[in-house]
Amino acid sequence: MNSELSIKDHLRLTSASDVYPDPRLMEAITIAHRVVAPVWPLNDFVAVNPALNFGDQPFGDGAGTLQAATGGRFMLSKGDLATAAADGRIPSQYVAMALEDLGLATRYAVDDIMQSLLSKESEDALAFWPSVADLARATGEKPWADFVTDQISSWAASYFPDNSAAVKAPWGTHPPFAAWRRYSQRDREPGFMGLKGFRQWAGTLDEDPLTLLTTVMERLNLPPSYLSPYFSRLLGSIRGWAGHARYREWHGDVPVAHSMVTALLAIRAAYDLALFELLPNERAADPWTMFLNRSEEPQRMSVDDAVLVAQTALELAEQDNFIAQLRDQRAIVRDVPRPSIQAVFCIDVRSERLRHAVEAEDPLAQTYGFAGFFGVPLSVLTKTAERRDHCPVLLSPTLHCTHTAHSPQYGEAASAWSGFRSGVVSAFAFVESFGLGAGASILKALSHRKAAPALPSVGNPDPLPPVDERTDLALRILKGMSLGDNLARLVLLVGHDATTENNPYAAGLACGACGGHSGAPNAVIAARILNDPEVRTRLADRGVALPSDTRFLAALHDTTTDDITFLPEPLWPESHVTDLDKAKAVFSAAGAATRRARAHGLGLTGKTVEPQIRRRSRDWSEIRPEWGLAGCNAFIAAPRARTYGMDLEGRAFLHSYDHTTDTEGGILELIMTAPLIVASWISYQYYASSIDNETFGSGDKTLHNNIGDIGVLEGASGDLRVGLPIQSVHDGMRLRHEPTRLRALIEAPTEAIDAVFDKHPDVKALFDHGWLHLTAIIDQGAAFYRYQPGGRWIETGAATPAVFAARAAE
Repeated sequence: MNSELSIKDHLRLTSASDVYPDPRLMEAITIAHRVVAPVWPLNDFVAVNPALNFGDQPFGDGAGTLQAATGGRFMLSKGDLATAAADGRIPSQYVAMALEDLGLATRYAVDDIMQSLLSKESEDALAFWPSVADLARATGEKPWADFVTDQISSWAASYFPDNSAAVKAPWGTHPPFAAWRRYSQRDREPGFMGLKGFRQWAGTLDEDPLTLLTTVMERLNLPPSYLSPYFSRLLGSIRGWAGHARYREWHGDVPVAHSMVTALLAIRAAYDLALFELLPNERAADPWTMFLNRSEEPQRMSVDDAVLVAQTALELAEQDNFIAQLRDQRAIVRDVPRPSIQAVFCIDVRSERLRHAVEAEDPLAQTYGFAGFFGVPLSVLTKTAERRDHCPVLLSPTLHCTHTAHSPQYGEAASAWSGFRSGVVSAFAFVESFGLGAGASILKALSHRKAAPALPSVGNPDPLPPVDERTDLALRILKGMSLGDNLARLVLLVGHDATTENNPYAAGLACGACGGHSGAPNAVIAARILNDPEVRTRLADRGVALPSDTRFLAALHDTTTDDITFLPEPLWPESHVTDLDKAKAVFSAAGAATRRARAHGLGLTGKTVEPQIRRRSRDWSEIRPEWGLAGCNAFIAAPRARTYGMDLEGRAFLHSYDHTTDTEGGILELIMTAPLIVASWISYQYYASSIDNETFGSGDKTLHNNIGDIGVLEGASGDLRVGLPIQSVHDGMRLRHEPTRLRALIEAPTEAIDAVFDKHPDVKALFDHGWLHLTAIIDQGAAFYRYQPGGRWIETGAATPAVFAARAAE
């Protein structure tokens, strides 16, 4: 789990020769970095939790900091919660449970919380930490804060490397702050807006960002108590471009002093200093001084306790309702002599609907859930010589593949419109900076646009790993899938992708974890390794004998159309042609059933819903080709028997796990430190984009303006957007994703879960601090124990809750 480094870590990683300014400044900068979550480019889209760096703090504190730094909302409003309470969704006993969990039971009574929600007093506006730009009085209609953000966005769009941009910035070889300083000395717009002498003033600045930040600290008279809030606010106002910088440093431990995020902080601070020094005092310096002279301490922001308690109570009540449904499943027992088909799907919530349909179509079929890269951390070299990682960003590829073929639904070349859209827009900043003369460069770029590469679906390891390494990989795959010993003649490994046209967020529909890339090449290579005679011989030597008539085959699930493509295998045996034909018939019928089940949610009715769904996938003007992972609210790691027959409506991440075969707990550890964390990132991106799309989403898809393949602006200005379009979470009438924290249900002894916590305190902190909910499923669904922050397990749903310590020593 990659998270922000501590202050001590940053100081340790910086060479001894570095000379730091005031240590309070360095501490404040490092704390401010927490506000910035990485933002991956469009072609490598990754769903990210905006609060990624706050896992070591209580949920309420982290939410309060984000709200104060961004001015946006990170929790449900009192109005939303009052409505839920009026609908009976927040029973009083769950308010009491929430007060206990949050350590507030001695401060508030249940009635206090309910009265606060139901009072008719209007909810106060969210408080935030102001900057000089926030307080400065503009003479025109546009606030200074928006102007500053636009200026930084124009510069950043032309500075950051973009593979699709044909026009490059003349200052692109300089470090970020030095590059911005050169840019600013040629930028006339601040002067036109009233910052007289801005270009000359910018030329007087030192090129070192830490020196600039020291200067800002001194000239703005920043008190120590406001230093980290102030820097957090500055980064919060440009969280899109700061997030892009954070992405560029994701795989390296870059000391805070040398981080591009720090450079962007210095750029944003420089604009505040310019406003303070270049505007008349009554418009900037005076309001700022009045703010600093106020009596109250501004260093901490927290959320309303009533909101925190009520939202927690709502989530606990919904969790128990879900557990009640799982209890009913305990009576369902499947006795299958030998499965007709076994199909391993990605844990993606959209796979759940199709799994349910496959099992309904063929009662002898068995389905499983596993991470959609099938345990094969792969990078693919495309025909255009680009390397693309087909694995979760928490991992680094260890296998490399050369592209050899394409899935049939992807064309070989992009349209001229696509080339224009992705290759030229990032040059628009030149027009603003250098005038109409830049138009010739843009026209030239049109003639050199680059077609987007088609997504690879079939590949070969390049070079083929040694047989021992292939055998080790095969063992990890088999154990992780929890397939058991009773293998079918045909085992399908079903990756997923999504068909969509004219959609900057297309990769987000493909996969929220693997850089927006298809799981097809991973499935192909995993199947070939598992079919490899040499590997099977070595597996048998290690006590894992696969049936001689079992064959593995890769397939691809198109989540927009629910069509299944069986990927060609040149050495497919004649003996298994009939098995494959039967599987195709089952999946064809299951796909049709899934399309019909999804149709109502897409607003489609009548007898022609299936062709309508396919039409939507090819319609370049369609803003909602599918709902993606909207609605995701649960992560379940358990045998399929626990959820078999349940229609979970595409809301649950389903990971197959049998703790009885995981005697050393290695698979549980892997699940809790990788797939569960990835699911939480996805859940939180939908959560944040639903609660406050303006702040944590990307606004209206119809207004998006691509900055190459880096990201989008909403319209022609503003910050780089960080989350999902409003059309991904809202149907125009209501939210399609209810913003609640993810609940994890794991079928394993509490002692086994505690053992993982002991080894991974950062994962434990997510549950101790309330970022995620956790329930242990015990004795094949006979009992459910809820993890309570602090390390206790409480039996949920019992008349008299049994509480016992998580560790014997306690």
